[in-house]
Amino acid sequence: MTDFTANAAGGNSQKNEGSRNCDSSPESHLRKLKSFIKKTGRGTIGKDEYLVLCVRASLVKAYEFSRFSYNGLKGEFAFHCVGGLRSICEDLIILKFISTLPPEDQNTLLFNDMAKTTDNSLRYQANFFGTFRPGQPVLRGGRSPKSLSNINSQVDGVWRRHGWPKATDGKWPPTEQLARKVGKGTVDVIYNYIFRLTSSTVHFSMRSLLRTGWGTVTSEGLEATFSTKNMSEYYVAFCQVYGVFLLSVYFEFFPDLLRVTPNAQSHVRKMRVALAQLNRWPEMLTYEEMNQNIPKGMNFIYNIFRQVLAEKFEEGFILNGEKLS
Repeated sequence: MTDFTANAAGGNSQKNEGSRNCDSSPESHLRKLKSFIKKTGRGTIGKDEYLVLCVRASLVKAYEFSRFSYNGLKGEFAFHCVGGLRSICEDLIILKFISTLPPEDQNTLLFNDMAKTTDNSLRYQANFFGTFRPGQPVLRGGRSPKSLSNINSQVDGVWRRHGWPKATDGKWPPTEQLARKVGKGTVDVIYNYIFRLTSSTVHFSMRSLLRTGWGTVTSEGLEATFSTKNMSEYYVAFCQVYGVFLLSVYFEFFPDLLRVTPNAQSHVRKMRVALAQLNRWPEMLTYEEMNQNIPKGMNFIYNIFRQVLAEKFEEGFILNGEKLS
């Protein structure tokens, strides 16, 4: 798997200092976005709209994830960080869909989501500490059943007005459905890939568990030593490549809301090109783990095709994904 990560993302960033100094690397353009992200990551709670605050906070989260993936992520911890990609992906899809709604519906969904999350946190917290940590003071309380019913009614009304006539109990539609609304054939493709990729790191997965076992084949089978460190550079590459990929989508989805400057947009375009020009993006299921050789005959043609794609994706992965699909 080491050869894979060397091709995919320059290997572990802590071992490959040269990739940091190369102006054509995605990381070099990440650094140049720092001042824009710092400025954009400011808002006034109580004055700014909820959607604006959420998008600003989510952008900063995505940016910090990508910078950490290149500059601070140790290989032995990479497996445990892959799940962060799912959080970023869901933020993008949900916030993009909400941005298409009237302002009053935006506020209804976001404010009531925060209210219900707070109420649920108080309830689950009381149950946990009452069972495993009795005696420790914790916040208690919560909304009345009537108040929660009113919240659910408001939320159901929004979803019913915008394509989900059977919405009940204040439940939001599955993110996959929102992804199809935002961009069928592109955004839903991203969600399905990232969702399944990250699910194997946060949910039970026999394949995910067993692929951490590396060893030697004997007459009795494979004598394996299990550790997430065995595929550490592979998971570092996942965080680096798909962290930058998702970060770039914010600049497609929210250019006006984020007030993206021409300078920042220029760095994002160059970052997309640098990402698209990488020899290989990490796959969910690789040739190596299936004990198959990487196809050699298509290398020359693929290299030319990759350069053409890099130019096409300069203005946006979603934009040109729609044209290519």
